[in-house]
Amino acid sequence: MRKRGFTIIELLISLIIGGILILMIGAISLASHKSHMTIHNQAQVHNDVFYGFELAANRLRAANSAWVENTWPNPPWTSDILIIDNSAFAVYNSTQDQMASFVYLPDRSDTSIRKTIFQSGLVNFYPAKNGNLFSIRLVGKQNLNPFDFSTKVLKRN
Repeated sequence: MRKRGFTIIELLISLIIGGILILMIGAISLASHKSHMTIHNQAQVHNDVFYGFELAANRLRAANSAWVENTWPNPPWTSDILIIDNSAFAVYNSTQDQMASFVYLPDRSDTSIRKTIFQSGLVNFYPAKNGNLFSIRLVGKQNLNPFDFSTKVLKRN
């Protein structure tokens, strides 16, 4: 008479196959998580830059006066400055944490009051003016993800 059940060999083979399946599922899950985080970080960069561009564009459209300056009286401002009425947009490099910030200054006469729109290890800001047409370009890298965004805004009179 034959006994019913599994032999030790059959149990070991099923455990090995189950272990291999669990490792494969774990590897796929890890790759999926890394991909999700990369896409999430890129979306956050796009969102922050879009917010800054929209803020600048809305201020430009409603401005009485706007121009681009390439000098600022006191560093650590490291880019051209887009001045809109009494406010400004520029890149501020912090000497403490080696981070560059794309900032909005509601009152350009008081540079201590600034709103950081976007912070990264590397940011370059290129505003330009051609008549009433303003071009704004922001180039940099955040979390090893390079970005290069630009927009054009027509200032209304």
